[in-house]
Amino acid sequence: MSSSVSPRLAREDYDAFKILLRDDPEFPHSFDDWQTSTLRADVKRVNSGHSVHAVPIAPKEFEQYCHSCGREPTAAMLIAYAVIKAARG
Repeated sequence: MSSSVSPRLAREDYDAFKILLRDDPEFPHSFDDWQTSTLRADVKRVNSGHSVHAVPIAPKEFEQYCHSCGREPTAAMLIAYAVIKAARG
């Protein structure tokens, strides 16, 4: 079984992520929209035979990661960071 990584954001951190990702049209405007979309994608992955590894991400650590890479924070960078964080254990 292959596995997928799924970033997890805390409701109380969502406003900080909205500020970080303000220029990314892919990032949902509300925590509820983000959570619904994320959970729907996770269910699709599980139904197609993948396991899903949820990786909690804090806004400050994500911001530092983007800065260290010299990249702007985007939804794609959020997923990339979740993959790297999961690999580190």
